[in-house]
Amino acid sequence: MKLSLNRNKNKHLANLLGYMPTASSEVDGDGQLWLATSPTELAIVSGNKVERIEWSDFANAAWDGVKRELVMVFIDPSLQNLRFVLIDEYSENFVTAVRERIDRSIVYQQFVELSSGVIARGQVRRNSDETLFTQIVVDGVVGEGDSSMLHDLEAELREAVGL
Repeated sequence: MKLSLNRNKNKHLANLLGYMPTASSEVDGDGQLWLATSPTELAIVSGNKVERIEWSDFANAAWDGVKRELVMVFIDPSLQNLRFVLIDEYSENFVTAVRERIDRSIVYQQFVELSSGVIARGQVRRNSDETLFTQIVVDGVVGEGDSSMLHDLEAELREAVGL
């Protein structure tokens, strides 16, 4: 019976998304919230509404298997982390797919300590259309003398991957 329900749900998700998800999992609750992965995006499906987020929008994801809690952190610090508690019978394939997709979007990264003492993480990331772009994340407030170091970091990132 459960296998039949999963097949029906996967067909429903595929109809809504326009593709068969590579992995999916139900979020604990009333059965109306599902998460689905594809090579290009995370889809959050609530009823018949779909929100799509590219993997390169996430800095990372953390999984707590005891709590069954998935926390996804956006690169943009103004966006609130996504937190989901998955059902008891969650898909381990789904959790693995999330981690692998975020990791795959990071092509190259380099860290530098700025003159102000804060750490900057420069990354070359992959968009859903396979194009590459640079991203610099600073863990703190950038000082006046840091701009040339940030410029140099971006130039080094671009040179490392041939951009």
